[in-house]
Amino acid sequence: MVQSSRPYLHCLAVIAIFTSANLGMVGCSKNGELAPASSAPSSMSQPTGEPSKPSQPAPSDDKKPDAAKLLVGKWVLTKTTYGTPEVPVGSTYEFTRDGTMTLDIPKLIKLDGTFKVDKDKITYRLEGENFDSIVTIGRLTEEILELKFEDKNTETLKRKN
Repeated sequence: MVQSSRPYLHCLAVIAIFTSANLGMVGCSKNGELAPASSAPSSMSQPTGEPSKPSQPAPSDDKKPDAAKLLVGKWVLTKTTYGTPEVPVGSTYEFTRDGTMTLDIPKLIKLDGTFKVDKDKITYRLEGENFDSIVTIGRLTEEILELKFEDKNTETLKRKN
């Protein structure tokens, strides 16, 4: 099992980051480490008897918004599906261009850390932790960040001006 001098803080940080980044589901493995969500099987379409319409080509990676650049800024947690959240609504995440971040849980704790973005995954490490955590970005726009966790909970954040 992963040993941490601050297991409660780690749990808070994981929930917060996953929620803020809207990065998808993340959970803990049997040995106490975070594990990425497995990808769901793709659904197959059934024939309908109607002629098929030509599909639009998928946007190339160079036309998709750069998640790492779009993530930079301060985000406020506005909604969570956790029944008793360790990171309450009103907490903030701040991501900077240089790969540093801060999780601020008002009246409780403020944690600094580092992060990196790879496609729809955010890998981060908060102070006091000796391992990386991963969260999946469900949605990321100029104004909204949705994080998806392996336990199927989500967090929604709004960009703070």
